Amino acid sequence: MKIIFFINTNVAVGGGIERALINYVNSEYRDNVTVVQSQFFQVKRIDPDILSRMGLKQILTIRDFEHCISFLKLHRATIPLYQMLLPFMIRYTKFVNRKLLRQIQGYDVVYLFKNEYWPLFTAKKVIGSNHGQFAFNNFYTRVLVAFIRSGLVYRKIDAFHLFPKSAEIGRRMNKPYFIGKIGTDTTSFYPRIRSNKINILYVARLIYIKGVDIFLDTAERMSDADRFVFNIAGSGDYSSIIEARKLGNVRYHGVLSDDELAELFGKCDIFVYPTRWDALPTVIVEAVSSGEYVITSRILRGSYDDLEQLGFLEYTDPDPEKISERLISLSGNIDKLRSMSSREHEYAEKTYDNSVVTKKLYSDILSLTNSQVLNQS
Repeated sequence: MKIIFFINTNVAVGGGIERALINYVNSEYRDNVTVVQSQFFQVKRIDPDILSRMGLKQILTIRDFEHCISFLKLHRATIPLYQMLLPFMIRYTKFVNRKLLRQIQGYDVVYLFKNEYWPLFTAKKVIGSNHGQFAFNNFYTRVLVAFIRSGLVYRKIDAFHLFPKSAEIGRRMNKPYFIGKIGTDTTSFYPRIRSNKINILYVARLIYIKGVDIFLDTAERMSDADRFVFNIAGSGDYSSIIEARKLGNVRYHGVLSDDELAELFGKCDIFVYPTRWDALPTVIVEAVSSGEYVITSRILRGSYDDLEQLGFLEYTDPDPEKISERLISLSGNIDKLRSMSSREHEYAEKTYDNSVVTKKLYSDILSLTNSQVLNQS
């Protein structure tokens, strides 16, 4: 089975989607995998040669032009304009890269991290995904699903890989789908020795939609609580704002190497992720594998309910006041939280390790190529 994984960014960006791609191809199946990525990376978090060093035989980089209009996604009023322009940008991208794309037509499977790019490829099976769409069961998603069901959009996408939260959406598409998780390297992310302070962690792109401002406001509200240290790792629009606010209880680590990031995860007690939009963020799994208790937004309910049931995670409103109140409350049981670290890591090994997640992913894809209908709840 020859498979293409496509992202419309560059792996060097090193965000959640790029790391998911790395996890998917870093397996026993990589000899039959081709990665198609774009030339674009605004921020370089990881080595662009990581895929080559992993032994991947074919990596193609195309010229993509979606990023010329991506700023339109930042404001609700301009998102419809972005959606109108995107098909034209994709058609132009196909034209500009037509010679390169001819080399990879007729593969068994194309897996899309951004579903709109299906016109670039022909394959026996084209699989769309949940990575950049279907995060919310809102009005826009319901309209999109109706168009998919009618065949007006994504007509050549044969099936979808969805996350647990989106199972209901899958049932309404009238297309095959399968449910999967996002994994992590549990050999890298594991609990480390904790300090006398209570270390709180935030890791993500430092942009408004990821809730970094809420994390900062929470730290400011708790500036008199000497036991707490608020750690931030990442890069983005808020880098300069973090430095300008000069909060004494905030440590900004910038962009860390993979080893440095895993060590920071393991040394922290509580992971706070007040995101405003996400499908299935990898950082949650990395935090649990590192033995951290997780506080995240209610918008992720349905994504990690197994972790909530086990007492490893809680959902809350992305509100600085409510988060600070929970942190104060949890500080009274910090020894109990730390005692859960090994159980969290063991559960992550069994359920979220890359070997487990990718094995299921490739098994589901193989079943699809063998014409078995997959509709998993």
